[in-house]
Amino acid sequence: MSVIDTRSLDQLSTLIGGDQATLHELIETFLEEGAAIVSDMKSSLNDNNIDLLRRGAHSLKSSAQDFGASSLSELNATLEVQCKNEWPNNAAALVEEISSAFSLSAAELRQYIKSNTSQ
Repeated sequence: MSVIDTRSLDQLSTLIGGDQATLHELIETFLEEGAAIVSDMKSSLNDNNIDLLRRGAHSLKSSAQDFGASSLSELNATLEVQCKNEWPNNAAALVEEISSAFSLSAAELRQYIKSNTSQ
């Protein structure tokens, strides 16, 4: 089962003029920045830093949607809403789900790059 909706990648490719090299660079940037965001979110759990947690969820939500990772985006949307007023009781569990979803999405995006590079 795919965790990436490649139609989103097709739309993004169209927006940038169909340049596959540029699309691959954008994906790589998302993967690097996304990994840093997930790491920050994990750190926010130790510090009870709700602002960092909420900002991370917001950023990753938007980026994940752009790259077709709908499930990852939805998890972050849930966490972002829960962080609006108070520290979520299930913050650690949600961050763990987000981390796992990011890993799955990253693996599939790397495979997408690999399969589209060899064409």
